Amino acid sequence: MKNRKRILILVVLATFLLTGCSSRREYLKPEFIDSRFEYVGDLDTIDIPVYDDAPIYQIRDTETGANYIYLAGHYRASICPMYDADGQVVVTN
Repeated sequence: MKNRKRILILVVLATFLLTGCSSRREYLKPEFIDSRFEYVGDLDTIDIPVYDDAPIYQIRDTETGANYIYLAGHYRASICPMYDADGQVVVTN
């Protein structure tokens, strides 16, 4: 009986130790359905320390032409306007 308990504990412990979440996540480019935003491209060349290698995208507002930096992460996201060297918002048509 004592050996069965030990084996059961070892099996349960091994199950928890040998399973887990993957540290590498695959991200897809953002899709905007019925939205005024559109995907422009990836911004992998920006040197920003990002937790968990979350991808950084450039998106554009189709009504105003303003460009944004979009950071997509696991259960989180962030958006910020893009500025040029003069401090003006980047606008493209």
